[in-house]
Amino acid sequence: MTRPDSPGASAVPGAPSPGRAAPAASTEAGEPVAAAAPDRPRRRPSLGRIVAACAVIAAALHTLAVLWTWWAWSPGARGSWLVWLDLPVSLAYLDRVGSALLPWSLVAGGLQWAATGALLAWAVGRAAKRRRRP
Repeated sequence: MTRPDSPGASAVPGAPSPGRAAPAASTEAGEPVAAAAPDRPRRRPSLGRIVAACAVIAAALHTLAVLWTWWAWSPGARGSWLVWLDLPVSLAYLDRVGSALLPWSLVAGGLQWAATGALLAWAVGRAAKRRRRP
């Protein structure tokens, strides 16, 4: 038996020490357990899946920002902020006031943010793919 402070001792009782092989696993009936399959290399997700995920994340972030602005700010300030938040596309619904502004901002601005997020993810993914090749 090894002393707990000796170099070959394990910190966990019953665990194999670093210099010895682990005991073979067996079932209660005494039959040996089949060895686990070796880990397969992980496949990288396709660029299309990454672009789609980034589009969804960007639209969700836009939705959270718009809803927080709508409930936390005063009516005059939130209208101005929503116009600046969705700027080129907000020119299409600039004449909307009051509660009509919220759905327009959510849909049109959300689509704009989703497209921007997807385009940015695609550009970064293509640049990384080009750089990875020898």
